[in-house]
Amino acid sequence: MSDKSDAIAVLEAARVETLDAINGIPEEKMSAVAFGTWSVKDVLCHLASWEQYAVPDLQRVSRGHVPQMATFRLEDVDDWNAHLMRSRNLFPLPQVMSEVEESRRQLIDTLNALPDGLFASGQLASMLVNGLAEGERHHADDIREWRKREGI
Repeated sequence: MSDKSDAIAVLEAARVETLDAINGIPEEKMSAVAFGTWSVKDVLCHLASWEQYAVPDLQRVSRGHVPQMATFRLEDVDDWNAHLMRSRNLFPLPQVMSEVEESRRQLIDTLNALPDGLFASGQLASMLVNGLAEGERHHADDIREWRKREGI
């Protein structure tokens, strides 16, 4: 396996965890507040948003340009997430599920188009994929814990 195929496999494994974590949740519970002010549907919006944000940045890197995320400060993450969720939390669940699927397809297509060298340890594509996968696994764990607490 190449670094690229390994990275994509890690990302896909995290998505399987998420889909397993949400499987069987009644539709009305998907929009119930579960994590602070967020619902499971909001978490899914969040995952799709980050993937949609990553695609043009990866394309910038493939052109040899500076990615927007290079200017991103970690202390701004909460503000950025809040900004995105102010509009996305109004999306109906079928749209959210469609965006989760479409954002992943676009991300994988973009990753497959990148040069293999960008997936070496310490390179942007590798770091981004690992960050996305780690965040997704964390959210899948949160969903599983919420389901256990709620008896869902």
